[in-house]
Amino acid sequence: MIILGVAGDMGSGKGVIKEYFVSRYGAQSFGFSVALKDTLERLGLVVCRENYALLAEALRDTFGGNILTKAILKDISMVSAPIVVLEGMRKPVELEGLRELPNFHLLFVDTDLQIRYHRIRNRGVKADDATKTFEEFVRDHERDADREVGELKRIAHTVINNDGTLEELHVKLDVLMTRILGKEALK
Repeated sequence: MIILGVAGDMGSGKGVIKEYFVSRYGAQSFGFSVALKDTLERLGLVVCRENYALLAEALRDTFGGNILTKAILKDISMVSAPIVVLEGMRKPVELEGLRELPNFHLLFVDTDLQIRYHRIRNRGVKADDATKTFEEFVRDHERDADREVGELKRIAHTVINNDGTLEELHVKLDVLMTRILGKEALK
């Protein structure tokens, strides 16, 4: 099993990459934010960036920095898919337990700040995205939940720039998968 971790700042294209791996390569996907979203919805709270961040930090502070990884590892242990995509790691501590897996590959998606801002405003995934000012977007990066994302870039196996078109991104992802699958085929 090949496990691809996809990390990057908000609006960088992590979800688009996950969707591509699922549709093109038949990967099974898991998101670090799924448990958070489910909890917010069950509690009747607004599904917005601030509440995601508050809940994530409360869980990490109470149960350890890699609590979301433990849930993901449990999910992974129950699948037999040849490729698994994990989306949304935010902190290096969340790699604990993943880096030890024999076929884990961390991909960091690097995208210009202005491009990311326009993407999140246009997609409106979180309740506050469509009305967010650029200044608020920049401040979001200073929250505890997002402050360490940049560190993942330094330790990633691969960094892909996603400032271009969707077609350009797909070409880069196919090259990456050829490299990874080629390595796997040699084992």
